[in-house]
Amino acid sequence: MKTKSDWGSEKQQGLKTGLAGGERHNSSNQPDFSSPLHPNAEKTGKHGPSEGEVPQKTTSPVFTSSPSEPPFLLTLGPAQYEFRRWVPALGRVISGPFALDTETERIDEKRPDRVPALVLGSAFDGKQGFFILAEDMPAFLAAHPANPLIFHNAAFDLAVLQRRLGLDSDIYARVESGRVADTMILARLLPLGTVGHSARNQCSLEYCAGHYLNLPLPKDAKNSSGQLVRETFGNYLHRPLEAFPDIYLQYAAGDPVATWLLFQRLKNRLADIRINARPAYGYAGERWLEDQWKKHGPGTHHIQLKGSIALDRISRTGVLINRAAATRRWPPSNRSSPRPVIRSRWPAYPLRAPARRPRSRSEFRDWPTSTNGRAKRCR
Repeated sequence: MKTKSDWGSEKQQGLKTGLAGGERHNSSNQPDFSSPLHPNAEKTGKHGPSEGEVPQKTTSPVFTSSPSEPPFLLTLGPAQYEFRRWVPALGRVISGPFALDTETERIDEKRPDRVPALVLGSAFDGKQGFFILAEDMPAFLAAHPANPLIFHNAAFDLAVLQRRLGLDSDIYARVESGRVADTMILARLLPLGTVGHSARNQCSLEYCAGHYLNLPLPKDAKNSSGQLVRETFGNYLHRPLEAFPDIYLQYAAGDPVATWLLFQRLKNRLADIRINARPAYGYAGERWLEDQWKKHGPGTHHIQLKGSIALDRISRTGVLINRAAATRRWPPSNRSSPRPVIRSRWPAYPLRAPARRPRSRSEFRDWPTSTNGRAKRCR
């Protein structure tokens, strides 16, 4: 399966409109709960569309469970969580933010430009979980158009989802409107703003679950053939959910539950960053900091998220280099062409100062001068 910590993020073609949409909502008199990082998003119980959105009248009412089949019970630490299969007939089943994770076919290391195909998706909102087959994922996202999404390494999951959606929909529009949160970025920004380091190599979901939640989330689970579960989801591509062994469903359900719990823990600790910002250089007051967080996200989360998406695209597709210009020699073969003259208002002095101090008046006059015309004194 995929190793998500090795991935950055995919397409930035949907990042066109800036943060204008999110700012319009924030300028309203009523609080905006569209962003999963809003401090009151879970406290007030309002998770629906924000002001200005078109209400989704075509979706089904919110279901708390699906009576068509018994739930799959995930055991994670001391708690158990119910997961059911989502089918398009259920419509909208989640009313607020939820964690979403994708399981894909194995990443082809020889073709880093290729985004792996989606096999199974899993969603969890703190109360209920759902398995979404690849063919049902477009309908699932269409049934939840205004819900904020929470990922761990959003760049990878967004790329996988966009490949599945194709040209029919743009998953990156949610990034532009501030409806995507990445717990991997938050796990790096939190120590950066509190203890001064970015937790490099300490931001995988397995590590964060153990460090912040004290929950075991092993990624080395193996199937009956001794193969890693995370690398063999591709064996069940286009297969019904009943064909997935329990160990695969256990693996797929564990990630969104851990992501949701991790997000709640990190979100509650974001206040530590604001406290440490007060004595920092450039701090201009609480109102200024509040405006910056609304615009760029807590600890520049929104900027980091867009940057990870762009860097993922670059890491997979590379950077175009003009080899002709890079290998051009100077002077050109045509000796008659004049060499360009580079003019500067600064005198041309040697890169290194003389080995000894000037001893005579004439040597002192030739010493490099400062901007006010006076000779620099040798110290």
